Amino acid sequence: MRARKGFTLVELLIVMAIIAALLAVLVPIASGAMERAKVTKIAVRMRNVEQGAEQYLLSEMPDNPSTTDAVEYTGTDYENDKITLTFATNTTGEIGIKVECTADNASMADKIANVLIASYGEDRVSTSAGNKVTLISTVTKFW
Repeated sequence: MRARKGFTLVELLIVMAIIAALLAVLVPIASGAMERAKVTKIAVRMRNVEQGAEQYLLSEMPDNPSTTDAVEYTGTDYENDKITLTFATNTTGEIGIKVECTADNASMADKIANVLIASYGEDRVSTSAGNKVTLISTVTKFW
């Protein structure tokens, strides 16, 4: 008997069929994981913007604010997730911070809101028409 080298055509077809079956099972799981990763990424960016603005405003706000100031900043990252930061100070030393993100669709906006609600609670997070998720924070400067 002669020793054979390599695989037969039947063996290669069986291996290809097994790989195709595994891919058919794993592709839907991977697509769901990609969406969850994007939702988490947007929620983390919103949290970072809110926390960074809070820290900056607390350190730079004058001790005796005399007027009401409002500033808006809009940034767009490489995936066109629009995040808008609006903050205002008043004469009592309160700082209002609003971070808004426009999501791709309503279901993604709801998922982003759920991630933020888990961190901040329901009273600070809301969704609105236009697939917008809003994170609102009010802090008082302690001086």
